[in-house]
Amino acid sequence: VGKNFDAANPYAHYTVEDLYACLAKFGPRRKPGVRSDYSNLGLGLLGHVLAKVAGMDYEMLIKQRICKPLGMIDTTISLSEDQQRRLAIGHSGRKPVPNWDFPALAGAGALRSSLRDMLRFLRANVETSSTPLATTLELAQEIQIERQYRFYRDFGCMAPLIVAGLAGLFAWQSFG
Repeated sequence: VGKNFDAANPYAHYTVEDLYACLAKFGPRRKPGVRSDYSNLGLGLLGHVLAKVAGMDYEMLIKQRICKPLGMIDTTISLSEDQQRRLAIGHSGRKPVPNWDFPALAGAGALRSSLRDMLRFLRANVETSSTPLATTLELAQEIQIERQYRFYRDFGCMAPLIVAGLAGLFAWQSFG
């Protein structure tokens, strides 16, 4: 937690330097493969690494590799004036709260999207053959390790959608 920490927007001042400093001190809490947990740091790091390997920033990577092939023209991190006007106000219970920004950890939830684009993403995951990303989406929906089978059994046909990123999709901030 830095001197510029803002509880209402906790990642806004978190820099790549902060990320690297954290990683230099980081150690696993348990053996790899024993248990998995959601982690903003983990997803943010994954997005950072993917962007570095691709040689572009995370926003451009997502737009080029996912949004453009799927025809998602209203999904972004940097909002235009029109998108800012249409951005839904976040809430905690009934209380309006500010949106969060993720400059160094964009993979953890920086995307903002319209309902139309979210439905395009959902359709691409349900009807994979209808998209140029069919192979990628099908691979994302495969069971990776047997112990996750219980998840598939419990959630039935919805599990591949969740595994493919539907849970993250609904974490996107919506506008439109």
